Amino acid sequence: GLLPEQEFYQGITNLYGSGAYQFIDYQFFRTSDGRYGLNLRPQTRSGYDRRFRTGLHFDNEYRSSVLVNATFQNLLIENSVASLDLILGDRFRYNFYYYVDRGALPDFGINSRLNFNNVRFRLPDPIQLPDSSTIERLVFSFLDFSNEAYTHVLAGSDHAFGFSSEIKYYKFSTDQVQGTVADDAPFFDEKGLYLTASTFFKKDTRDRRYFPRNGIVTSLYGRVIFPAAVFSGDENSLGKFGYNLDLNFLGVKQLSERTTGGASVSVGGLLGEEAAPYRYYIGGNNLNIINNFKPFLGLNLGELAATRIASATLYWQRRFFKNQYLTISGNGAYLQNAFEKGNRAIYSLGLSYGLDTALGPIELTYGQSNEGAAVYFNLGYWF
Repeated sequence: GLLPEQEFYQGITNLYGSGAYQFIDYQFFRTSDGRYGLNLRPQTRSGYDRRFRTGLHFDNEYRSSVLVNATFQNLLIENSVASLDLILGDRFRYNFYYYVDRGALPDFGINSRLNFNNVRFRLPDPIQLPDSSTIERLVFSFLDFSNEAYTHVLAGSDHAFGFSSEIKYYKFSTDQVQGTVADDAPFFDEKGLYLTASTFFKKDTRDRRYFPRNGIVTSLYGRVIFPAAVFSGDENSLGKFGYNLDLNFLGVKQLSERTTGGASVSVGGLLGEEAAPYRYYIGGNNLNIINNFKPFLGLNLGELAATRIASATLYWQRRFFKNQYLTISGNGAYLQNAFEKGNRAIYSLGLSYGLDTALGPIELTYGQSNEGAAVYFNLGYWF
């Protein structure tokens, strides 16, 4: 069929953007029956099939990190991409991706991930100590080791729809509480093995990942979660299905040459048996969060927990000079509390000043909420 001129040149641009080609020669010709054809002669770049990269990052929660990345094309299978991220520093992590583009749908891939960190979690009920003092927050450690296989049944340069299956080991626990207090509250020590079947839709049309000026990002996940083994925590959940539906949307629009406006919405909840890995944890400004951790200015990472959430953000951004940005945001969320009855409304204002540099974004952010205040600093690309 006919291909619009704009789509053709966008396709050529995407080929160059892959980094695999040094030159792409093309020529249109007319066939004997009066139709038009295309000769395409791409010349691959020497060494394109293997790349090694490094990066630096710092933020409040993961602290100092050094990224070592190795990417290989056509490893084991033609038209495949394999990528391994080793993240060294205060919080060791790794990510491994293997994706096969068959040239026709469905395509498939596998992901493997290890992620852990500490969160200063606010307790649903303060702990009373013998000296009449109370503890309102404890440091919890979480660990997530996930292995996933997925397939795309609909995909394009900016969107994908598909299905996945995953096996996950998840731990959320603290060693600051022992004895009868810990026995009375299973969430003080949760460890288990979970099987998850998911469907997903993702779309990203932003012109850039950091400080975008136009575009949207949306994601929709539907999950069925089965606790295959519970090593500690709520043993009554063993063998009972849980369900999670999660929707996120961000829209960005350039208002003038130097001004941008944006709005985001996030809605999600757990149904059936509550699955610990997909409980909602709210707080922080991190963009490298996993599962159902949600950023919220004015709180520390994962400070509040919920089984259902509806949140929204409006922001205004002004660019100064070539690469400096001032951002003012308003944030609100309505939570159905986890571990306790009742709901909670939280809201905050945020002020951020950032630079877009060759090392990645450098930002200093202050958030003031009705639950407290926090200052965040991040340097380098998020990974």
